[in-house]
Amino acid sequence: MFCYCPLFLLACTGTFSVLPSGMKDCSRCVIPHAEGGWETVQQELLRQLYDQDQQRRLPFS
Repeated sequence: MFCYCPLFLLACTGTFSVLPSGMKDCSRCVIPHAEGGWETVQQELLRQLYDQDQQRRLPFS
């Protein structure tokens, strides 16, 4: 759905490193591609961006 992980600029639990330039390198992370990965990313976005509990969902989701 995305060309990059929506969590790139946010905190995440995926496997990443920080390059000498300070940029986050997510090339080893498989969360968006794993089974249930999309749901994991969505719940983390809701939690971080909208301060919602992971169990709560928007009416249209």
